[in-house]
Amino acid sequence: MRIIIDEGRQFRYGPHSLSGSYDTKYGQQLNKIASKLKEGNLVNPFQLRQAQFDMKTLLANNGYPYAEVSYVLDTLSAPAMAHVDFRVEGDSVVQFGNVKIEALTNSRMQRSKG
Repeated sequence: MRIIIDEGRQFRYGPHSLSGSYDTKYGQQLNKIASKLKEGNLVNPFQLRQAQFDMKTLLANNGYPYAEVSYVLDTLSAPAMAHVDFRVEGDSVVQFGNVKIEALTNSRMQRSKG
């Protein structure tokens, strides 16, 4: 019996870029997330999804819960170095009004009596 496994063509991370429309003050943080995909390492789809999720989380936590983040992996390049382009659409900032908590009963931080 002979078993042959063909994994297909392997790709390594090439350079990354950010495109789209988002508040430029988040550009450095978005680039920091994308730079976790080290150039030359094998492409890992789980790492790509994690970077996408981290970018969306960053924007959502800063008032852009409807932001969309996607990526395009260029697998047509000759030396198998795949360029990763993250496309970020920031949408519009969302602000919530006053938040009032009434009747908080279960909390570690209870007022000391005395």
